[in-house]
Amino acid sequence: LVDGHPGLSYFQSGGTNYTADITLEPAYGGGDPSFTLNGGLLVDSNVLVYGGPTINQNGGMHVANSLSIDGESIHGETPLPSTYNLNAGTLSAVSVSLNSENGPGVFNQSNGIAYVGEFLGSGEPYESYWGAALNLSGGTLACSNLDMLDSGTITQTGGALVVSNTLTVAEFITPGPKIYSKYYFTDGTLSASNINMGGNWIIGDSAG
Repeated sequence: LVDGHPGLSYFQSGGTNYTADITLEPAYGGGDPSFTLNGGLLVDSNVLVYGGPTINQNGGMHVANSLSIDGESIHGETPLPSTYNLNAGTLSAVSVSLNSENGPGVFNQSNGIAYVGEFLGSGEPYESYWGAALNLSGGTLACSNLDMLDSGTITQTGGALVVSNTLTVAEFITPGPKIYSKYYFTDGTLSASNINMGGNWIIGDSAG
């Protein structure tokens, strides 16, 4: 549990850590906890990143049951994105949820390998005008199902996206102009058994 006090941090560069639940949220007086995995093995049950903090994985292996990345808007201020950065190493999770009801939930992958059962990006129609964001620039993201809903965005500029069952990019938010979910596929490769495209799909010349 890393919350409530500014300046708290978690750093792992080797060894093995088996733990239960991990919660990261900003301190009441400001300041986000720091969480970095550079090496070793981290095994946990449920991870919640809430209201602005970032997890940086630069190596090692992270095994989780559920990983929830929840954005937050505090007292009408600019929404705070919560972020998971996979820069190297391996992430294995039964489920990954980018909950953007109150602010952007963001997953960035520039390298490494991620094995995910159910990957869900969602928000709350009629309330949020920012969507979940999945940004893939390198490495391999392999999912059973990937659902990007409620004006969420997949941006793939490299790497490999492998969906063994169904890739869904669908739904929009209102009132006002309908803001659809989007998949920008400009480079890299996509492999999916089934594709349900109810939003916008933009394919570039370099996409494979």
